[in-house]
Amino acid sequence: MKIGIFGGSFDPVHKGHISAALEVLRLTHTDEVWFMPCPRNPMKSGLIASFEDRCKMIELAIEGIPRLKVSDLQDIHNLTYTIDTVRDLKRKFPEHEFYWIIGSDLIDQFPNWQEPEKIMGEIQLVVVPLPNYVPITNEMVLKGSPIVLNHAKKVDVSSTMVRSQIAIGEDVSHLVSPKVADFIKENRIYE
Repeated sequence: MKIGIFGGSFDPVHKGHISAALEVLRLTHTDEVWFMPCPRNPMKSGLIASFEDRCKMIELAIEGIPRLKVSDLQDIHNLTYTIDTVRDLKRKFPEHEFYWIIGSDLIDQFPNWQEPEKIMGEIQLVVVPLPNYVPITNEMVLKGSPIVLNHAKKVDVSSTMVRSQIAIGEDVSHLVSPKVADFIKENRIYE
């Protein structure tokens, strides 16, 4: 099978993440998309929700949506860097072909990831353009011949936006799935 790996903090997962995953399925030959929340993100200063809560929110958000799954591989194997995750996936699932899904907002940061050239040597990037997308100019990324989903539907929402709305007491049910909104409220995660 062809599997798209959607890594990220997902703090929390929102409708933009789900839309991006569905667009990858629609516009590529991938059979499934696996959400892979990172236990810790070396590029960010701190996660608010626990790894377990972030996994649960993803499960709630994708419930009933075929071909979307959640993986806790990074936590089980104590992986921090994408290159290690990619190699672990290929070792554990040699029968699958993997693609790494990345939002266009992370392209400029990609050269700062651990061993970016090796990542592109191991796996092909699938770039999901976000609102205000500017075509890729980064030479290193272009050299890897990423698949850019130029015709993907763009949803203007971010995890930061969701957390900010919660912090001021606003309803976020239009930004996250209803089950995720309920989970956040019941567990007072971002208050």
